[in-house]
Amino acid sequence: INNMAKTAAGAVNNPGNIRTEKYPYKGEFYDAKQPFLSFDTLANGYNAMVVKYRYYYDKFGDKTLNAIINRYAPPADNNDTSAYVKDVSEAIGCDPDADFGDILNNNDTMAAMLKAVTVVEQGNDFVTQNSDDIDAAISSLFSENAYNA
Repeated sequence: INNMAKTAAGAVNNPGNIRTEKYPYKGEFYDAKQPFLSFDTLANGYNAMVVKYRYYYDKFGDKTLNAIINRYAPPADNNDTSAYVKDVSEAIGCDPDADFGDILNNNDTMAAMLKAVTVVEQGNDFVTQNSDDIDAAISSLFSENAYNA
């Protein structure tokens, strides 16, 4: 587990703050008593984020960045979802209502989205302090094509 992280979710390799749920993510440590999942590596934490986005796209019919983020970080969970959508869409240079499939199928855009979500969830300091680890974890997803599972 990443001991360099400065946030609780970062410390458990969960850069997207994925809540505890019964889904067999790669490298997940499931503990029903914890509010957020833990992962064995930062790469597996990012992989879980992409698996979750793909599930929303394929199974729920959330076909835009706006719809994905509204499900991922709903206002009901005390999120400023409008600001979240704006921050991520600006960071990746994508219209919030564009087809999310274009993001899922473009490694560069997905990498930018993962980093942008990490900034929203963990803060700029976390991203700055762990930049090399984050870049390595994200690039490992694409070199293995692991996230297309």
